[in-house]
Amino acid sequence: MANFTKSLADGPVPTSLTPPVYAPPALTKALIRQMVVCNPTAAVIQLTVEIVTKSAGTPPARTIINTRNVAVNETYLCPEILNAVIDVGGSIEMLASSAGLQFVISGVEMT
Repeated sequence: MANFTKSLADGPVPTSLTPPVYAPPALTKALIRQMVVCNPTAAVIQLTVEIVTKSAGTPPARTIINTRNVAVNETYLCPEILNAVIDVGGSIEMLASSAGLQFVISGVEMT
């Protein structure tokens, strides 16, 4: 079966790390091809992104973007997550310092 890039998740960036914004379906892993975050508000907002690993090690989440300022009207392409693999049981968590950020994640899901 061919694997095609598709939209994996989109919406507002939450103001808490839980629940995850994306977790692959059961018995599936995902390869992230692109993640875009946009700030259409009139204020700078900080963005944090974590990848939760499938293991329950300490810490189970790996911070890949740590409180990065997303400027007013900026669209940030998030190169830090490019080609990241989200294993079975893993997920992506995001946190905004205040409401307003929007995101889109695209990639390939593989069984």
